Amino acid sequence: MKMKLFALAVSLLLLLSVLYAVPAAIAYEPPPPGTQKAVDSIEPQSLKFTGPCIDTKNFTVDDVIFYAKDLWAWDVKISWDTAYINITSWTLHVPTGWGADAYVILFNELYLTGVEPNDLGLHFAVTGLAGKATNFTGTMSLVTMNFKVLYEPCWPKTVETYIRVVFKELSNGCGSPIEVDFDYPCKISLISSKPNIEVLFSDKFDLTKKAAQGWKKDQVISAYIWVSNATKLHDIKLLVLWAEWPFRIDIQQVTINEEAFPMPWAKLEQSFGMHAGWNAFSFYIERPEEKPGLKGTFWIIKMDFKVLCYNPEGIPINNSSPIFLERGAPWTYLSMCDCPIYDDPTELDLSDAKYYWTPIPYDFSQNGHVGKEDIAIIMDHYGHLSPPCAFDLNGDGIVDIFDVVLVAKAYCNDKPPVLAKDPPYVP
Repeated sequence: MKMKLFALAVSLLLLLSVLYAVPAAIAYEPPPPGTQKAVDSIEPQSLKFTGPCIDTKNFTVDDVIFYAKDLWAWDVKISWDTAYINITSWTLHVPTGWGADAYVILFNELYLTGVEPNDLGLHFAVTGLAGKATNFTGTMSLVTMNFKVLYEPCWPKTVETYIRVVFKELSNGCGSPIEVDFDYPCKISLISSKPNIEVLFSDKFDLTKKAAQGWKKDQVISAYIWVSNATKLHDIKLLVLWAEWPFRIDIQQVTINEEAFPMPWAKLEQSFGMHAGWNAFSFYIERPEEKPGLKGTFWIIKMDFKVLCYNPEGIPINNSSPIFLERGAPWTYLSMCDCPIYDDPTELDLSDAKYYWTPIPYDFSQNGHVGKEDIAIIMDHYGHLSPPCAFDLNGDGIVDIFDVVLVAKAYCNDKPPVLAKDPPYVP
C-alpha cells in the first residue's frame, strides 16, 4: 500500500515538473585563484525559517554547476529528510541554445534513497545529442526544486537539515568524466519562536491596544488573554491580577474561546480570589490527549469588567489599574509539545495591559455627561462643610451656590477625556 501511495505521489509530482531550456538565474561569483575544476553547490547554501506554523513556508533551491568545462551530459541524485521538508515540484534545465531536439532525458523521478528511513531523493540524468548540442562551458543550474517546510520546532529547540547531492557524474562529449572539486549542500535551519502571553483590549492581535480608557460608571471593558507563537499547545494556566476596587467581575463575565477550545473539555478550572492584595482570577484548561495541539496566535479567554472608579462619597476620580499576569511557576505556564514552559526570562514573555479611568468633570452620576442629575447630587450635600464633604468644588469650606454654578456651567458636557499617558494609581 505504501509503495502504491509513493508511486501515486511520484506521478503527481512528475505532472508538476516542467522542462525548460533556459537555466535559472545564478548569483555568479568569480572562481578562486588557481581553481580549474568544476564546483557543485545547492544554492542558496543556507536558509533560515522561524516558526510557528512554518509548514506554510515554501522555498526554492537550485543545483548549480560553477565553472563547468565541455559539459555534455550529467547524472545526479539529490536527497533530503522528509521529516523536516519535502519537494513539491521541480524543473530540469539544459544549456542555453540546446533546442528541444538537442537532448534526451534519461531519468527524472523521485526515489527512496535507502540510507535513512525518512530520506527521499530526486534522480535526473540528461545527455546531449550529436549534431544537435554543443559542449557547455560556464555556470548553470541543472535543476530548480520547490520545497515546503513540514517540521515545527518547539521552543527552545532549533534543528538543522540539509539538501545535498549524494551522487553526481558529469561527462564531456568524449564520454570522459568532468572532475568536481567541491560539493556544497544547502543547510536549512528551522528556528523555534519564543511563545508569549499578552493582555490586550482587543479581539485582534494588535499590540497597540494595550491601554483602554473609560469615563462611564458600569462601562464594560474586555481584556483578552492572548497566546502568540504557540506550537502544539496542550494546556495553559494563568493567574490574572488587577487592582481591587476599580472593576467588578464575576465568573459569568469570563468567556473561553470555543473556536480554539471547543467544549466540553477534559479539565477546566477557574475561580476568583485575592492574591498579594490584588483581585485575582485563576484559570487552567487542558486539551484532551486525543486533540491535536494548537499552534499560532489566538486569544484564550475574554474577561468583561464593569467599571466602578469612584471614591466612598461617590465622586469619580482619576485612576488607573494594570491587568497583568502573575510571573513564575506555578502561576503562569503553558505546555507545548508535552513540555511545560514556565515564566522564565529565557522561556516565556508576558506583557500587561493598563486601564485608565479619567471621568468627565462634574459627572457625579458617571452616566457619560453632566446633567440635572448631577446638580441634584451636589444639592444633596448643599450646606455641608469641607472637610469632610468632598463636594466643596471651589475649596471655600462649604458646599454652596458657587459649587452648584460650576456644575451648571458644565451642563451637557459629554466630551470624553483624552487618554492620560500615566495617571496616578490610587490603590
